[in-house]
Amino acid sequence: MQMLTMPPGVRAKAHKHATHETAIYAVSGISHVWHGEQLEHHSIVEAGDYFYIPADVPHLPYNPSATDTVVRHHRPHRRE
Repeated sequence: MQMLTMPPGVRAKAHKHATHETAIYAVSGISHVWHGEQLEHHSIVEAGDYFYIPADVPHLPYNPSATDTVVRHHRPHRRE
């Protein structure tokens, strides 16, 4: 499991992981993520939440806060 931080205002590029699914546990802060084939779904992930992204699903996480850092545990899991 990896510890990831997202500084205030950070936005990732849309991407997907073809060979593994991802499980995220939010430790602190509030992050948002667009996900789905056309990034048509939007979810808010708060401290204490788990968020699952299936393999090969596009997603774009971002931190909308101007002041707070997001901390999360990220566990990629290779699909068999």
